Amino acid sequence: MSAISTTCSFIVSSKCPGCVVLLQMPNNMYFAIGSMMNQTSLAGRGLMPLNSWPAELLEHSLGFLASSAASDAMATAVPEAGATFHGVILEMSDEHMVELDKVESGYDRCAAVARKYDGSEVTVTVYRSNAAWTSGEMAQGNGKADGTELPSQRYIDILCMGAESYGVKAEYVEWLRAQPCTPRKKMQELWRIPRVGLENVAMSLAELEGLDGSDGKPLVMCHNGVVLLWTGSMDGPMVPLIKGAHAAGPAEIDMTSRVARLLFEPMFGPTPPQCTADMSEEHKAWTEDILGRFLGSQIQPIALIRGGENASFGRGAADGNVHPTVRPKVFAWKGGSGNLP
Repeated sequence: MSAISTTCSFIVSSKCPGCVVLLQMPNNMYFAIGSMMNQTSLAGRGLMPLNSWPAELLEHSLGFLASSAASDAMATAVPEAGATFHGVILEMSDEHMVELDKVESGYDRCAAVARKYDGSEVTVTVYRSNAAWTSGEMAQGNGKADGTELPSQRYIDILCMGAESYGVKAEYVEWLRAQPCTPRKKMQELWRIPRVGLENVAMSLAELEGLDGSDGKPLVMCHNGVVLLWTGSMDGPMVPLIKGAHAAGPAEIDMTSRVARLLFEPMFGPTPPQCTADMSEEHKAWTEDILGRFLGSQIQPIALIRGGENASFGRGAADGNVHPTVRPKVFAWKGGSGNLP
């Protein structure tokens, strides 16, 4: 059978043209297409597959969409009759599927059919970007995406590393590697958290305890020696992460290494850091740039961490704002199974 659906619950049979068959609803056989193909990215989110198989997703093409004008495009499965693309089937526990729902904020679970490399077909769950993602609702003040955004070079590297580790066909990996993407910035191009004017304003991590957004209190976090006030929507996808850091204790309120684990950068080695002390200054600077591009309009520097980094590193731009890179046209994989052996 081949999968084709806009409702996520029906397939059209390739063995019986015109026949529509009811699919199982989305299940724990998760078809990974983006960074969740990468075992390091999975581990950074505490996810452990029970089994895995390289496979093709049927009746879908691979697309890349951004949630805002300031963010990089991410992988999504796009229903398309006759198209296929490759990925990894990961068998997950019920608990880890719930965690995936949190990780894949802005996506909906949908049922589809995948074909393993032994020719057998299986109903799988695939995440597809939803209306909140495509309408600009998730832009959070960073401007609505216009469809021209590209994936980052880092993201493509993560996809290729993960696909190779799970045995996805080499031809598909090479296709991924050859796609246009936004190149990594040079060190001097990185956005930095503005520190000017904070030289004499200091707080300790202990003083940040309780400032977790509950009962009308402000929500704050620390990143690379700077205390940041959350000014965005309390319904934003980053809020549970910050609140979770507060719940874990004062040391966890420093989000620097957590960001590095969640947004793994292969350029700094195959293993994400477990604490900020494990990170180079270049790696810390990179996490600031990531934070700025995703959250620049939703965070406000209010103090330095007492006894921590007190030097001003500049702002990456004269006004300290995020400066998105201009990117060319978006693209999508449209190869069928006949394109690869």
